[in-house]
Amino acid sequence: MTVLIIIAAVIAFIVILLYFPVTAEVSYVNKELRVRVKYLMFTVFSIPAKKKKRREKKPKKEKTPKENKDDISADEDKDGSSSDTKNQGGKLSPEDEELLNPDGDKKKQKKTVSEIMDVIRDYKRIILLVWELVNKHIKKICKCVRISGVEIDITAAGEDAYEASMLYGRLHAAVWNIIAFVGLLMPISVKSAEIRISYNTEEPIYNVGAKVKITPAVIVGNVIVAAFKLLLHINEIRPKNGKDVNNGHKS
Repeated sequence: MTVLIIIAAVIAFIVILLYFPVTAEVSYVNKELRVRVKYLMFTVFSIPAKKKKRREKKPKKEKTPKENKDDISADEDKDGSSSDTKNQGGKLSPEDEELLNPDGDKKKQKKTVSEIMDVIRDYKRIILLVWELVNKHIKKICKCVRISGVEIDITAAGEDAYEASMLYGRLHAAVWNIIAFVGLLMPISVKSAEIRISYNTEEPIYNVGAKVKITPAVIVGNVIVAAFKLLLHINEIRPKNGKDVNNGHKS
């Protein structure tokens, strides 16, 4: 009984830990990428990583001329033996080729258009079935990801005024369309977003940053349930190779 209580306590402790969010701070400022992933009070992963102190390597002892000569002679012997073995291993004889390839150089028959269309329809059926089984869980996983504190500071520039103006227009449309698209999938909050144009600089400047929070329990739970559903319908998900979709008999 005590063993069951200990196991239940361990499982409950793991479940509680999974409900604490994982936080990732991502920024790209002055052409330098910085990523810091934290869980509770611990830093799990960071870019750039902390540099470890390198131990000073001791200088290698120089070989005497006699040792160098012995090494050269040994290398020559190895090269000679390897070249001999390469020369000995030539092409296969015609008899061996016939044994390895009894059918000869027969070309594979090309699939007809109807067979290709059957394969395409079969894979389309598989994709739709998989999406029907897991789409709810994918949406739940996306909703548990929260993006906050988005800071965007972009300066459009180019070699001339026309290029800078065109880049400014494309960036302005792309940034807000991306934010709107991401907002449909997961919660996102923008702290500041500024896109300006400069005619005095030749290269554009991109400075962005955000904080991402993920709840591991939601992801783990939905992945397990989705995998269980896929296993239950594994026979329906498998492609029907050379089988008729309607009656299930080989063509």
